[in-house]
Amino acid sequence: MLIFLSLYFLNDIFAFSGSQDLCGYCFDTLVNSFDKRNSILSPSFKNEQHPIFVTWKKKGQLRGCIGTFSPLPLHSGLQEYALISAKRDDRFRPISVSEVPDLDVTVSIMHSFEQASRWDDWKVGVHGIRVSLNDGTSIYSATYLPEVMSELGWNQEQAIESCLQKGGYRGKLNDRIKAQVQVTRYQTSISKMDYQEYIQWRKAKLTSIRGDL
Repeated sequence: MLIFLSLYFLNDIFAFSGSQDLCGYCFDTLVNSFDKRNSILSPSFKNEQHPIFVTWKKKGQLRGCIGTFSPLPLHSGLQEYALISAKRDDRFRPISVSEVPDLDVTVSIMHSFEQASRWDDWKVGVHGIRVSLNDGTSIYSATYLPEVMSELGWNQEQAIESCLQKGGYRGKLNDRIKAQVQVTRYQTSISKMDYQEYIQWRKAKLTSIRGDL
């Protein structure tokens, strides 16, 4: 099913490329979870359905990254995964209110899903990968967003091996496993915002709302 998602979503996704509203909405959601007086401003982007990931970092260090390949309405989906990635990524302790001023958020909207013809039929820096392996006893599956592999300087073999390990596989990435592994490649449109940018974004939004009253 993933192969066909690109035709359905591609045109709409590029309209969101670089949109600060997506990130501001995630920050609003997180801050509101700590202080209900900080209301979540009504989103200005369309409530269309897309696969999404939300990534939180603190001073450049990962603090949470969770998403879904199932298309969700953006309004509810971003609210849900802004909080899941901030507070329920079991690799990290939940983000606390004291950390918020040091955070930045990245929203990744995934598109252009294609089944790779072989394990290395994709490009570092261009594609994200969703890797699946059935070794006869278990099924292992995991994903990496495009920017992750670029930031870590991995080549294709390192990325595939690490992705399998992320999914729980503990064997070697030999020629037999390379022939068995299934890879779905995809691309992302990403938006980024740090806390200071969020404060300016929110101030501008509130000024605009008051001006319309």
